[in-house]
Amino acid sequence: MKNIVLFISTVCVYFVAWILLDTPSESIEFIWRIAILGLLCAPFNIRGNVYTIIGNAVSEKSIFSLCSLYQNAGKNAVTFLGLGGYQKAYEIALTFTGITGFQYSKNGDAVMGVGIVGMQKSYRDAAVIVGMARFQQAEQDTLFFFGIVGSQKARNNAECGVVITGIQIADTEAILTIGIAGAQESKNSARILCGLCILQHAEYSAKIFAGITFYQQIKEKARSFTVFSKLEAD
Repeated sequence: MKNIVLFISTVCVYFVAWILLDTPSESIEFIWRIAILGLLCAPFNIRGNVYTIIGNAVSEKSIFSLCSLYQNAGKNAVTFLGLGGYQKAYEIALTFTGITGFQYSKNGDAVMGVGIVGMQKSYRDAAVIVGMARFQQAEQDTLFFFGIVGSQKARNNAECGVVITGIQIADTEAILTIGIAGAQESKNSARILCGLCILQHAEYSAKIFAGITFYQQIKEKARSFTVFSKLEAD
């Protein structure tokens, strides 16, 4: 029943948008447009898995689409092009490119290839290859390879490649390879290979190999305006 409601509402929304962009001159064109959109938005259920081109769907198994606004899957939710919507899966939530407002995996990974994601939340890893993200949260690792991320929070490691990040919070390690970090907070260690950081705070080790940290703190130890610094607990 949910897929029927989603199908009808999706067709209606796209139909209205199509009319606003290009108003048909003949009534037969309305019928053709509805037929085309019906085919493109139809959520075809094959042995529990749902396949659609530009439709939205729920499934007790997996959902695969070319382009979707809404996916809610019992296993995997996969779309090639995200349109700024909602993606939820029990196992893997994957968008290859585009925009996703919310990406959630209950027992697997949340992954964005190239694009923008508002929030990623995952039981295992939350990852963005290239793009922008407002917030990443994971029970294991948060991974951001290239781009800008507002905040990372991980039970294990919060890792950034070539990135500008606001704050990294990790139970194990907060890691920035190259870039700028507002703050790194870790119960174990905070590390920057090359870059600039305002605050590094960790329980056992804070390191910046090439660059500047304005304030480093390990338990009772603290340093200001540190360059090429390694601060460790006794």
